[in-house]
Amino acid sequence: MLDKYYSEIQEQINLNSEKHRLISIINPKINKINNSISKISTLLKKRDNTEKYKLYGELLTANLYLKQDYKKEIEIFDYINNKNIIIELDETKNLKENAQRYFKLYTKAKTTKEKSELMLTGLKIEKEYLENILYSINFAKNIKDLEDIKSELNIENTNKKKQDKSEITKINIQGFDIYIGKNNKQNDYIVSNLAKDDDIWFHTRLCAGSHVLLKRSEKEPSDEIIFECCKLARKYSSASQPSKVGVIYTKAKYLKKPPAAPLGYVTYKNEKEILV
Repeated sequence: MLDKYYSEIQEQINLNSEKHRLISIINPKINKINNSISKISTLLKKRDNTEKYKLYGELLTANLYLKQDYKKEIEIFDYINNKNIIIELDETKNLKENAQRYFKLYTKAKTTKEKSELMLTGLKIEKEYLENILYSINFAKNIKDLEDIKSELNIENTNKKKQDKSEITKINIQGFDIYIGKNNKQNDYIVSNLAKDDDIWFHTRLCAGSHVLLKRSEKEPSDEIIFECCKLARKYSSASQPSKVGVIYTKAKYLKKPPAAPLGYVTYKNEKEILV
């Protein structure tokens, strides 16, 4: 009895220690991504002159007849905003060349903006992925749960045995089988292997959590069963307990895993939402 008691205490100490170690690896990565997202977002707001450059190019082109060449600036009526504006010019160029200069600035700004927005999307996907790992670490009940996470992160050489469906949490409600993923590997297995077109997928909106899958049977799931699945998605998530959380659900056929997306990441459409 004493051996069992102290072995359980030691196992809990080891589990907490390993959790702390993994969290200390993930948190700096999330902080770094947050800083990058903040910088890019601020840059996009401060330097979004894309449409202004285009407007200046169009206004100068429409006013070439004024022959205001080789000047530092020109006052032109802005027919879009219905007011006079002053446009700075390169005094070494004529009006047509200045118009072309603004069109080049427009093209460059547009390209930079598109690349920045693409980078921003990638960073947000990576952040969501890491937050899901963080949730899985906190949710882990034993060392074995953490082995899958360490393997996913390539932190150590761990057991690389293929994910077994039996390891995924499975419960039954009124004859319906429901699967709950404990980590990104299991979440990915649920949506990529277990889910069939008419099965129903559940996930909390805007916070990390498990993928919950309701397997369809011959009978239609009732509103009560749908709500029970929503409660499971809310329970197995990083949402704080006192708050109301939106849980989205949709048929598995409306899920899509983008190319090169991280484990467990999907996009969805035709979703419904329930507050839990």
